[in-house]
Amino acid sequence: MLANYLAQLANIRTLFCLPTGDTASRSIQTYFTQSVTDVPELDSVLNPDHKTHLQQAIENIDTKITRENKLLNHLMARFGEQFIDDALLLYDKQQQRKPVISLGENKAPWQGFHLEDKLAFLQAYPQMSAARGSAFNYTQKRGDTDNIAGLKRRLCGLLGIQAVNTATINDEGFHLVEHLLLRPRSSPSETTDPYWAFGSSITRFSQSTEFPENTTCHSTNHGLQRGDHIIISNTTHYNGHQEVAGADKNEFYIKKTFVKEKENKGQWSMNIHGKDPYSLQLSFVFPDWPARFQEKNFKKLLYDTLISEVPAHLVIYVHWFNQSAMRDFEKIYQLWLAKTATDPSSTWQESLQLLALLRMGKALT
Repeated sequence: MLANYLAQLANIRTLFCLPTGDTASRSIQTYFTQSVTDVPELDSVLNPDHKTHLQQAIENIDTKITRENKLLNHLMARFGEQFIDDALLLYDKQQQRKPVISLGENKAPWQGFHLEDKLAFLQAYPQMSAARGSAFNYTQKRGDTDNIAGLKRRLCGLLGIQAVNTATINDEGFHLVEHLLLRPRSSPSETTDPYWAFGSSITRFSQSTEFPENTTCHSTNHGLQRGDHIIISNTTHYNGHQEVAGADKNEFYIKKTFVKEKENKGQWSMNIHGKDPYSLQLSFVFPDWPARFQEKNFKKLLYDTLISEVPAHLVIYVHWFNQSAMRDFEKIYQLWLAKTATDPSSTWQESLQLLALLRMGKALT
C-alpha cells in the first residue's frame, strides 16, 4: 500500500498538467502502482504478469474515464472554463470520426471523443485565450493554422467540431461571416449612392400585362422570389421599400402603378436585415446534413453556446444550408475572399450575392 501511495505521489504532476503534443500521447491512467522488488525470493512466488494484473485490479476502464473527466474538468476550472459536458456527450456517438484515444475492445470509440475534445481544448487554450478577440485576417492565406478567428476556434473547441479551418465543409464545421466586411468599398458608377453600391441593375420598367396595377422590373438573373423585400433607388417614382409580387428569371413584379420616367431605369438592393445590413452583425453558416446537426436538442445546445460566447452587442444570424446551397455559398465566398485579399473595391458583386444568400438566417436574441 505504501509503495502504491508513493507511486501516486510521484505522478501528481502528470495528473495536473496541461496536455502537450498529440493527444494520443497522453496515457489515460489516473491511479499509479508499483511492485515491491527488493524482497528476497519474491519473484518465485509472483505471477510474471503481476504488474499488469495489479494495475487492472486497482483501475478498470470505467474508473479511468470517470476520473480522467474529473481531472480535465478541474484543469479547465482553474481558468474559469466549463466544458459542455453531459449534454454534448449524448450526441458524441453520432460523430463520424476516427478515434485518437483507444479505450479497449469493450468500449465504443465515441466514448473517448469527449475526452479527446477536452484534451484538445486544453492543449489549444494558451493560444485560444490570447487570441480570443482576434479576427480572421482576410489578407493572409486561408490555410494558415494561425489565421483563425478567435471566436470560431473557441466555438469549435467547445462543441467538439474538428474542421476548424477549412475552405470546404464536408461534415461538421461552419463558416463565420462578419457583415461589416461586406459593406460598400466603392460605387460601381459615379452616379450611384455609395450606400446602395451593391444594387443590381434594373434595365427598364414596364406595365405588367397580367396585372395592370403592378410594374414589371427587368433585371437579368436577379434571383428574387415572391415575398422578398427590396429597396429600389436611382428613380423618381419607385424609390423606397417594395415587396416582390412575383418573379420570372429575368424580371420581377412590384405592387406599384407603372409610370414611365425619362430615364426609365434604376437599381434594386435586398432589404436584408433592416436599414443597415452590415454593422454589428455576424452570420454562422452550418451544414444541415451531419447527424448531430440534425438533432433538435443539439441545435438548441448550439444556439445556447453561440448566445453565451458571442459578445452581447452583436446580432447573430444562423443559417442551415443543404449540400447544394453550401456549394453555391462556398463558391461565392471563396471568390469574395480572394478578391478582398487583393482588391477590396472589386468585391461589390460578390458581396451582394453573399447578402442575398444570407437573407434567410434565423436571428438569435
